[in-house]
Amino acid sequence: MIIKGESPDYLISHFELSYEEEANFLHTFISENERIIFPYFSRNFKNAEPAWKQFVEDRTLFISESWSFYDWLHKNVYWYSPNNTEELIQILKDDYLYVCYVIPKDQSNVNHYKYFIHVAEHLVDEEEDPDDEFRGMFLEAEPETRFEQDVFPKLEEQFHLQNKLG
Repeated sequence: MIIKGESPDYLISHFELSYEEEANFLHTFISENERIIFPYFSRNFKNAEPAWKQFVEDRTLFISESWSFYDWLHKNVYWYSPNNTEELIQILKDDYLYVCYVIPKDQSNVNHYKYFIHVAEHLVDEEEDPDDEFRGMFLEAEPETRFEQDVFPKLEEQFHLQNKLG
């Protein structure tokens, strides 16, 4: 895995980990006063398995009337959070390409996030190899998080990130 970028925007390319490793990777961003939250769109409940619907509803912290993700506006978004690592792994298994936020535990507004994380696939790096598609993690870190000083060294040590920070 390679990390590129500079505050506040980063890309981790070739983001290929097992579910357990990916859960541990995400835990690195979360302090004891923070939580990770994921969006779930109310319209998806009609096609969801009953057990998954119950899982999301039981872990919902708040519902936002709308949420803008890039140029798309989503309405009635359930924001839910896993209670433990096993539940985080279950979420990752359900949604291989996900969006999540790390927010303070006392917040119920995604606009007050510490980290915004988005995982996508079929990415290419024109500078490295335009024929090499990969899964990547986009990361936006709020400046007060001190990502490069506090979190990155842990990721580098535990997950052997190759450092190409600007």
